Amino acid sequence: PSAQRLINVRPSDIGRPITEIRLNLSVEDLEPVLLDVLETLTTRELEVQDRDNRWRLLRVRPYRTADNKIEGVVLVLMDIDDSRRVQQELREANDYARAIIESIRTPTVVLNLDLKIRTANSAFRSLTGLLADDLEQRFFPDLMALLWGMNDLQDRLWALAQHKNASGNLTLEHAFQHESQTRTVRAWAKILTADGAEVILMAFEDVSQQKSTEHLQEQLQTELEIRIRETERTLGITQSELRP
Repeated sequence: PSAQRLINVRPSDIGRPITEIRLNLSVEDLEPVLLDVLETLTTRELEVQDRDNRWRLLRVRPYRTADNKIEGVVLVLMDIDDSRRVQQELREANDYARAIIESIRTPTVVLNLDLKIRTANSAFRSLTGLLADDLEQRFFPDLMALLWGMNDLQDRLWALAQHKNASGNLTLEHAFQHESQTRTVRAWAKILTADGAEVILMAFEDVSQQKSTEHLQEQLQTELEIRIRETERTLGITQSELRP
């Protein structure tokens, strides 16, 4: 009865070639699949939709008799609509999250708890000069040690991933040499939940210009203090010379 309802076959169809029956399934040509199963004796599975747009798993396997002879194929339909729609929602949520991360101007990378890169946005790719294919699934601490000499990052990220970091987040500042110039990045990392699993979200900020400005201000302040002291000494000497 369920086969009659789902795929539009009747007891009167017994003996007819299945290619002559218009099945209520979203599969264009079933015959090559059936022939492949008969030839290879391996089970094939297809995800199809019925006339109510519910997702079904169509499993086609060889039909073996009691004396182990192949006398055709067996078609089984299983309802996978709920799980399929959950997967679709997860994919859409994942795509949405990726789109948000990609649009952020701050260099941002998402790590799995094994510290491998899950995704990195365009700002991070621009900062590192690497393509997406060069980043995804790379072990992040090794990459940062190679690019920027951040040799202590692995231990700090492990502590965060294993919840040994009491604050629940990580902040750091690191200076490194790049093309004969000193560059400084400031980083922040925190554990979040995505797709039902914990991930590490890590954002970077290139503060090289800010550090350069602060250094220049410190130099100017030091020079000003030196000049003030020199002026005070000069005035002191002048005043002592002017006394009768």
